[in-house]
Amino acid sequence: MMESGVPVCHTCGEHVGLNVNGEPFVACHECNFPICKSCFEYDLKEGRKACLRCGSPYDENLLDDVEKATGDQSTMAAHLNKSQDVGIHARHISSVSTLDSEMAEDNGNSIWKNRVESWKEKKNKKKKPATTKVEREAEIPPEQQMEDKPAPDASQPLSTIIPIPKSRLAPYRTVIIMRLIILGLFFHYRVTNPVDSAFGLWLTSVICEIWFAFSWVLDQFPKWYPVNRETYIDRLSARYEREGEPDELAAVDFFVSTVDPLKEPPLITANTVLSILALDYPVDKVSCYISDDGAAMLTFESLVENSRLARKWRDYEEYKIRINALVAKDQKTPDEGWTMQDGTSWPGNNPRDHPGMIQVFLGYSGARDIEGTELPRLVYVSREEETLVQHHKKAGAENALWVRVSAVLTNAPFILNLDCDHYVNNSKAVREAMCFLMDPQVGRDVCYVQFPQRFDGIDRSDRYANRNTVFFDVNMKGLDGIQGPVYVGTGCVFNRQALYGYGPPSMPSFPKSSSSSCSCCCPGKKEPKDPSELYRDAKREELDAAIFNLREIDNYDEYERSMLISQTSFEKTFGLSSVFIESTLMENGGVAESANPSTLIKEAIHVISCGYEEKTAWGKEVGTFILIYHIAKIDIFIDLSSLHRGLELH
Repeated sequence: MMESGVPVCHTCGEHVGLNVNGEPFVACHECNFPICKSCFEYDLKEGRKACLRCGSPYDENLLDDVEKATGDQSTMAAHLNKSQDVGIHARHISSVSTLDSEMAEDNGNSIWKNRVESWKEKKNKKKKPATTKVEREAEIPPEQQMEDKPAPDASQPLSTIIPIPKSRLAPYRTVIIMRLIILGLFFHYRVTNPVDSAFGLWLTSVICEIWFAFSWVLDQFPKWYPVNRETYIDRLSARYEREGEPDELAAVDFFVSTVDPLKEPPLITANTVLSILALDYPVDKVSCYISDDGAAMLTFESLVENSRLARKWRDYEEYKIRINALVAKDQKTPDEGWTMQDGTSWPGNNPRDHPGMIQVFLGYSGARDIEGTELPRLVYVSREEETLVQHHKKAGAENALWVRVSAVLTNAPFILNLDCDHYVNNSKAVREAMCFLMDPQVGRDVCYVQFPQRFDGIDRSDRYANRNTVFFDVNMKGLDGIQGPVYVGTGCVFNRQALYGYGPPSMPSFPKSSSSSCSCCCPGKKEPKDPSELYRDAKREELDAAIFNLREIDNYDEYERSMLISQTSFEKTFGLSSVFIESTLMENGGVAESANPSTLIKEAIHVISCGYEEKTAWGKEVGTFILIYHIAKIDIFIDLSSLHRGLELH
């Protein structure tokens, strides 16, 4: 990412260059986001005039220094000619061949060049008399009008924040301020006028009133700055789904959690699975896991019907009748327990004492539908349970099934979890999440993307029916404007690396330019430190942290890496599975092509065994529910631990 100690622009891939003092050029002194002088000049004149990473406004006085050090238009032209062999996706790591990478780089530079040329044309048009839209369209033939439609710009951000208009927020903020003033006057009166005849009761009531007032303040201020977010799926496709090139969208592992099929109807669970299999996403990038913590044969048989329907889409009513027939058959459990079609006893007859079970219905055997189309992976998983072993209920199940099993079998870089009764009603929902998680500018800092929930069959006459609407449309947007929404337990896309306890990749801090400092206060100027030394110092600080940083560790050779993190320390953290430990080091996910599926399934059975988590960091520092095996508020603790590690929530 750096060459000779000079960072690379994250917009066009060229070196950021040096300022008049010989130091690396820094446009944003808040986060030190690397951007070159030409991109900085373009963003000031035609862009949003703010940092692409943290959103802080640029100091326009820096533009004068840029123009003094390098020319105006000539610098930009030279910059473009000089960067023909540099790709626009400097931060993007892919597994495609070198030839494909060069094609992507040429395409990225042509897009950037077109943006600059369009900027010049726009300036020239200001000098010409304006023509109406009808006259312009009349001059252009219809065929050319269709060809000249602007293509989505892959270099643009994949998402943006849209603040709520101030005209709508101002009345609400005014009411909050008025209530705070009245509340302050009320407490001033209460404190200055004690009741001497009943001092104990007075003190108790004042303490209670202060507590309720504090709770009200905590509830109001998260709504002070709500925001909306807009995604650009067309830009995502333009960046990662180029015609004639391999699809570079990231794979996603889906998890549907269920326990008791009598309380959670199999038909509803089956509909949730079907909504996942029908998503608008590359088939080879979708893996659906059904986490059955009750080891119910009814759930297993309903998935058999799901796989049959996936191979041959038939009338839904017929499929519904088959599922309901299985439910009717399951109403009375045989005295000797359930038996499978081959006559063997069902391993999960005792839901509290059974071995681990994994059944791959679709995917690994090359299963296709009747038309020969490839199908997504569909896997049934139930972890091993013993009567005398503490399993930690949902927390333990999701650490074992979400994280470990999927890491061994598919190891997608992102995980989406759903409750069995929450289906996906937007076929492009995963693409919406990828606009945050795969954004080269902010994606590596995102811990998870939380989707709102909507419920069917709500009684409009119920006075409490709007509670969920208020929570997701008001409270969550307000929290998003502060630092990110809370995790609500379902409908959330996680970054797998965050679940391993890894923090976000840190950027080295470079010294601020002299234009932002006061020369009269600092008459004696220190010799500036070499940027490469600053980068090494930042790297040492990151390695000293408790949480590993994979990007920094990858910069070391094999000997130094083995000295930093030994195999023993990995086993103490992640458990005794070499396959799983190797998967945690693969930042972009994936499984080796040479891996034997039967060997992987045996290893997956091993990582869901009862004693696997003993004397490890699972449930303490690693896993879906970190440090919460003995904490009641699971969801909120995940948010706090993620924010503590510096990850962003969306």
